[in-house]
Amino acid sequence: MKNIVKYSLILTLCILAMAVSVVSANSFKRTQVGQQVEDFTLEAIDGSPHSLKGSLGQKATVVVFWAAWSPRSAEILTDLQKLYADYGPEALTVIGVNVEHAEWDPTEVDKIAKVAGDSGVTFTMILDKNLEIFNKFGVIAVPSAVLLSPDLKVVQLLTGYATISHDSFKEDVLRALGELKEVDESVSDAPVVYKPKGKAIRYYNMAVKLAKKKRYSRALKSLETAFKADPDYADAHRLLAQIHEKKGENDKAALAHAKADELQNAFNREHGITTVVKTEINTEKGVPKTAAEKLADMMAKKAARAEEPAVKKVEAPAKPVVVQSATKVEVTGQALGVVAPETVKEEEAATSTAPVIGEQAPTKVEVEKKRVRVRPHTN
Repeated sequence: MKNIVKYSLILTLCILAMAVSVVSANSFKRTQVGQQVEDFTLEAIDGSPHSLKGSLGQKATVVVFWAAWSPRSAEILTDLQKLYADYGPEALTVIGVNVEHAEWDPTEVDKIAKVAGDSGVTFTMILDKNLEIFNKFGVIAVPSAVLLSPDLKVVQLLTGYATISHDSFKEDVLRALGELKEVDESVSDAPVVYKPKGKAIRYYNMAVKLAKKKRYSRALKSLETAFKADPDYADAHRLLAQIHEKKGENDKAALAHAKADELQNAFNREHGITTVVKTEINTEKGVPKTAAEKLADMMAKKAARAEEPAVKKVEAPAKPVVVQSATKVEVTGQALGVVAPETVKEEEAATSTAPVIGEQAPTKVEVEKKRVRVRPHTN
């Protein structure tokens, strides 16, 4: 019965982890953004007690709920460790809360420690042995994370760790640390940048990460979704061109660069920006050309091919035809060159037909007016 309950909980948590994959204020059952959470104390892997209030960072604290059986838990631990290495332990504190099972099994401590060690974790790891804190926060998926301010107020919640949420949560942490400044749209000298529509920016960022990993097919699919949300997103077209270049598809790259230049220049003109974008790409001969010039070359070559005259079919020459005189001629005998020379009257020779190369030479000629027999010479 104990094992049935254990595996039922694992199955339930796995299903929830796959079903929930976006950042949302309502992603926790009992915790919301702006809410002040209560302090708690749990034991670390080595048995020492650690309280939340006693571990707060000066600017931000991340509490991450994870489990050794969750593949995405290792990902979030690795990413949070990078932030902790850059900004901790003073400005940023990260607390890992292991939520392995509803009923604690001491034999799993080594497995938990191994996953944490393989992820390179150096921040505090505590054990929620009976899922007390897990249920208190109302966590509904593993992994999940809570970003807290120094006064224990919830700044942001993260449920699951889908690819599209990686960058957004990192930005939330950096913003809490004061490393990412908010853009004040009221400032007149602030640079004017294009704002993508809908979810285009999310799928664009996903495509960027996939392209860096050379997973070009998946990156192209993400860009297709980005284009559906915003077909005028110049940066997405630029990334499309770069992917085609990596794949050696120069013609497609030229088209995408030309489209990106067109969209960017249209945006610049609309907002009074005098900069004109002309992307240069390397042709097969290594001569730099703008994408528009490359596209023009392609169109010119296509037009030239269309104007070329069709190649006429060359027929094989017909076999030579022997035109005979009105006089009837019969040809028989041996091969050309074996006929012995004999005197033939001029008037009779004029009525003979010359032999054709490749045919048998005449050895017997019959002429209706006068018969003359030509016999081969014999030794």
